[in-house]
Amino acid sequence: MHNICFSIMIYKKLLLCLVVLGLFSCSTFREQRTEPSDIEQYCIKIYGKRVGSQKAMITCLQQERSARLELSRMTIPADVAEYCRRLSASTGGSYSVMLTCVRKEL
Repeated sequence: MHNICFSIMIYKKLLLCLVVLGLFSCSTFREQRTEPSDIEQYCIKIYGKRVGSQKAMITCLQQERSARLELSRMTIPADVAEYCRRLSASTGGSYSVMLTCVRKEL
């Protein structure tokens, strides 16, 4: 048990050193801590709860979920992820906007 704890401590220190030195310049989207706003809140903000907007709301939810899934499977350089996250946040936090940005930047 002691050897396992020691190995984990060494691994964490090595990982921290790599991050500090910038050797982990790429990361997957799901590792980023700040993400666009919640999908449902975003779609409600865009389409509201008006009568007749149910179909548009369902489409919005599907597109945002699909974009979030695709982003979670991509490896995105940290600078591109940060730039596209800021762009997405400026439009309300859309995963679709972020995905489009990432595609254009890569």
